[in-house]
Amino acid sequence: MWGFNKKSSPKKVIFSLSEGEVRLFYIDNSSGALTVLDSEVTSYKVVSDLEPICASWVKKVNAKGVDCFWLLSRQLYKTINLVPPKVAQSELDSSIKWLVKDQVEQPLEQLIVCHYQPFTDPNDSEKLTAVIAQRSFIEALIEATDAIGLNLVKIDISELTPRNSLSEQLQENQIVGLVEQDKRGLIYNFYIGQALAFTRHIKGRFFPSPTNEFSLESDQQEQTDQFLLETQRTLDYCVSQIFRRPVNGLIIDAAQSNDAKLIESIEQVTEISVTQVGLKESDSDNHEQGGAIELTIAETGILNPSLTNQQVNFYLPEYQPQPLEFGFKYASLVAAISCLGFLFYGIAQTQEISALKLQLDVEKLTLSKTQEELQQLNRSLGKGNPIVDLNNKISNKQKELNATQRLLAKVQQKNPEKPISYSKILEALSNQSADSLWLTQIDLYPQTIALSGKTTKAESIPIYIENMSQSELLNSRFDGLNIERDSEDSRILNFQLTNGSYQNAQ
Repeated sequence: MWGFNKKSSPKKVIFSLSEGEVRLFYIDNSSGALTVLDSEVTSYKVVSDLEPICASWVKKVNAKGVDCFWLLSRQLYKTINLVPPKVAQSELDSSIKWLVKDQVEQPLEQLIVCHYQPFTDPNDSEKLTAVIAQRSFIEALIEATDAIGLNLVKIDISELTPRNSLSEQLQENQIVGLVEQDKRGLIYNFYIGQALAFTRHIKGRFFPSPTNEFSLESDQQEQTDQFLLETQRTLDYCVSQIFRRPVNGLIIDAAQSNDAKLIESIEQVTEISVTQVGLKESDSDNHEQGGAIELTIAETGILNPSLTNQQVNFYLPEYQPQPLEFGFKYASLVAAISCLGFLFYGIAQTQEISALKLQLDVEKLTLSKTQEELQQLNRSLGKGNPIVDLNNKISNKQKELNATQRLLAKVQQKNPEKPISYSKILEALSNQSADSLWLTQIDLYPQTIALSGKTTKAESIPIYIENMSQSELLNSRFDGLNIERDSEDSRILNFQLTNGSYQNAQ
């Protein structure tokens, strides 16, 4: 839909694919640093094995729905160096396919052909590198990614991605060589600035390692000597035939070789400074797998944007979900649906208006009958406003009833047979006692009594009132009880019992 933008998650999945082996990485790319959340290396026999392998791992790490990147090693694609055809840019892709037709064994319809332009010195003729992969193989990767439930972003090649991670080491106008390895041999990539200029792949020459993991010879020293010799030959060839000027530095992928003695030997033989490059220390500290599987420079670079036009992505636009296009047919369909919608809406509104008019006629008839009945009632009650007259009559009758009730109450009131004297009340008060409570003032009136006192215990007040209720003379109802802390002594509480009522005290 238009305007719908899905925010990309910082978590990514990388499938680094080589012949018979796939390396799976679950990456967190937030805060500008790569953190390996999970990683695994698995072997496979045929391409159809990749989907269940990757699906099981994605389910285990709960990575469904994140962006996915496939990185193909050099065994899975083929490169051919060409002289660019002199055609329009729009016809370049089709022309390149015809140029490589005689150099491949399969029909063109079974292949996907992309290309990039290596760095070329202005004094030399331009070059072009065609990159070829089997269409069925690429389509199998795309179908597997969709079935797993990942968001496919790119199917890239390991020839171009390393320089995306080497921006700090690749300086303008300087020639820098990157030495890598794969299962088949050594790889030498040479860069001028940020652009790949020359690649050399030598079979059977691997980094010397103490475990002899990739060694083809039994003698470790012999392999080391061959490696150094091949490196020197490559540098001599590049200086004399390719660049015609010295190479400024070499880079070793720390994830593939971390041998300080080997680096020292290379520097002594070639007289060129050698730099080890890998994940930053802050990133490797966050590796939740304990650093068992490290990202190579090429695998790290697939997540970084390319700084040059050297890009290859086998995930072609023809395989990507097509955006919604607003064409003539779509516009006609929208217009037709809109017209039908307005038509049905108009019919519904007409029916609703008719129903409301019918209901209004019924209400008018009912109102007319009600008005006629009201007029008849007014005539029967006489002139004037009947409602006002009735309210006045009710008010007068209520006043008469209230006066009668007050008079009846006075008549029915009985005086005590014998008046009560103040002395009796005072005597009864003197007989009352409560713990830590004393009276400070007694106010006696013909019909009321008020008491004031002090206490050091708040619970003594309700006890005192309860004791008074047991006395026949002091059983009075007090309208008010006020308790407050004494201003001079905070330990004392002042209280007042006000407006206590009794009859005929004298």
